[in-house]
Amino acid sequence: MVSRICVGTWQWGSRVVWGYGETDVCACYSEAISAGVNFFDRAELYGLGGSERIPGDCATGNRVVVQISTFEPAARANGAAATRSSSTERRSGQGRLRRTGR
Repeated sequence: MVSRICVGTWQWGSRVVWGYGETDVCACYSEAISAGVNFFDRAELYGLGGSERIPGDCATGNRVVVQISTFEPAARANGAAATRSSSTERRSGQGRLRRTGR
């Protein structure tokens, strides 16, 4: 079952902007898990991939089942529609698994 609360991770990998480190993020992740939250929103472009990698690092050794929401960008930086081949989607999915530590 998915928790009623979702943790948004869009800046978990962006220390330059927000000034916190992975220790802070892992503390937040652990607190969320302890409170019964198991739903995390992330994307490969959030925090330059940190929103996928850091929670995976935090969860190492933790066998709690979490639900993950992710997305692909609908447009390129120039506003043009993004088109992705099946091989691009496959590489993107493999990258997600790698960043998550799976």
